[in-house]
Amino acid sequence: MTEIPRDGRGARLSEDIVHQICARIESGDLKVGDRLPPERRLVETFGASRTVIREALRSLAARGLIESYVGRGTFVRHPTTQELTNKLKHLLIGSSRPEEIRSARVLVEGEVAACAAKHCTPQTLDAIQQTLSSGRRSERYYDALALAGRSPVIAPILAALYALEPDKESFEEANALRRLINAIRKGDEDGARAAVRSRGRKVEPEPRC
Repeated sequence: MTEIPRDGRGARLSEDIVHQICARIESGDLKVGDRLPPERRLVETFGASRTVIREALRSLAARGLIESYVGRGTFVRHPTTQELTNKLKHLLIGSSRPEEIRSARVLVEGEVAACAAKHCTPQTLDAIQQTLSSGRRSERYYDALALAGRSPVIAPILAALYALEPDKESFEEANALRRLINAIRKGDEDGARAAVRSRGRKVEPEPRC
């Protein structure tokens, strides 16, 4: 059995166990709702100490991939949109320039908005409008937009990009959102893309002669 050495190899072993379990989840070998083997079995499987196994399980729980219940065991779960958004923000922050964040958000959101215009129903359109009652975007807005566009997996990415984008608000925001809603209602995919491109930018008045 592997104990935690003083040189920190135990931490690396714990992370290796995390990667192995993550790989099994990604491959479908472990599915949402499946119960992990008990701690004793994990100790035997990985040849690691209980301390290392517990550290690996804590790391998986922090990532939102597992959840433990007293008397029932530890189960694989889906991370929530908020957990995924926070994880993506940590990955993106400090590694991307503001203009890169903005460009990525506009590119992805524009295509999701176009998909929403193509596939939207009265119910999903109403859900989008309800999230915009304040005249501002939010994570709930991105959930609703992605659902309307049949692309729910994109919602955490958009929410993370929006959260990191500086100077998000402008006096054009409300008008652009109205144009977006109208385009989605009409099934106008190009109009939805154009509305997204116009948001977050301050439109300067034309110079007078």
